[in-house]
Amino acid sequence: DYNKLESGAIEFEYTEVNLNGLADKIIKAHAAVANEKKVRLLCEFDEDIHPVLLADSTRIYQIFNNLINNALKFTAKGYVKLIATLIEDSEKSQDVRFEVIDTGIGIPAEKQTVIFERFTQAGSSTTREYGGTGLGLAIIKRILNMIDSEIYVDSEVGEGTRFWFELNFVKAELTVKAEITKEDAESKMVEGKRVLLVEDNQMNIMVAQKFLKKWQIETEVAHNGAEAVTKAETNTYDLILMDLQMPIMDGYEATRSIRKFDENIPIIALTASALLKVRQEVIAAGMNDYVTKPFDPGELKRKIAHYITAEDELRAP
Repeated sequence: DYNKLESGAIEFEYTEVNLNGLADKIIKAHAAVANEKKVRLLCEFDEDIHPVLLADSTRIYQIFNNLINNALKFTAKGYVKLIATLIEDSEKSQDVRFEVIDTGIGIPAEKQTVIFERFTQAGSSTTREYGGTGLGLAIIKRILNMIDSEIYVDSEVGEGTRFWFELNFVKAELTVKAEITKEDAESKMVEGKRVLLVEDNQMNIMVAQKFLKKWQIETEVAHNGAEAVTKAETNTYDLILMDLQMPIMDGYEATRSIRKFDENIPIIALTASALLKVRQEVIAAGMNDYVTKPFDPGELKRKIAHYITAEDELRAP
C-alpha cells in the first residue's frame, strides 16, 4: 500500500460522509479487542462539527483503523481515546483536529521522528513483542501529505502517546435526517437478498459475514474462483462479492467465466489494492465495481444496495 501511495497511483474519492457515524463504526470495529484487553475505548466528538462533510471515507477509516489498532496493541491498561474537535468554521468549510490518545508504553523521544519511516518501529524489541510491519504510520503520513496535512506525535515513555492531525472539509448540503433516511432506505434495499461471497481467507470471511448477517443478507461462501463459477451457474444470487487473489482460479478469471452465462448479475471486487491499474483491470474483467480491504462497512453496504437496486430495475417488466 505504501508503494501505491509513493507512486501516486491512488485516487481520492470524495463523498458525503457523517464523520460522527464513521467514528462510531471505527470504535465498534475495535471494541472486541479493547474488551478482551480490558482497555477502555472512548470517543469524544465535537457536536459543532457539520453533520455531513465531503471526505474520502475509505482513507479516513484506514487512518483511524491503523492509529487505534496501534494504540490498542501498545496499551495494556487504561484507555484509548479518539477525539474530533472543530477548530475553525466558515460558511462553506470546517477545519477539524483529530487525536488518538492512549495510556500505553509510550515512544522514546529519539524515536518519535523515525517511526514515520517505512519498516521502522520504536525498536527491535517492539517487533518481537508486539509484531507488525512498521508500515502503518508511514502509510498514514503519506495519505495525509497527499491531502495537504501532517501527522504529529507527543509521547512519554511509560505515560502514553498522542497522535494528532488536522483536515479541512467542505460542508455538504445533506442534513442528518436525510443521511439517516438514506441509510434506512439502504437497509431495506438489501434485507433478504442473497449474496455469494467469494473469499479464501477465513478471517476475511468471518468479518464480511458479520456485517452481511447484520444487514439481514443471506450469504453463501465460495472459497475459490472455480467454486464460485459452479455455484453461480447452479444457484440464483442477487450479487457476488469477489476476492481477486485466490488459489485454483482468481477473481478475474472467475468473473470472465461467469459473464459467459450471466451478463447482468452485479459483481463487486474485494481487493487490498487501490491502484488505478487494478481498478481498470477489475472493470475490464467484467466486474461492476470494487471495495478496498479493509473495507468500510458503510461503503460496502451502499454499493451492495446500489447494484442490487439497479439489477432489480433491470429485471422488472
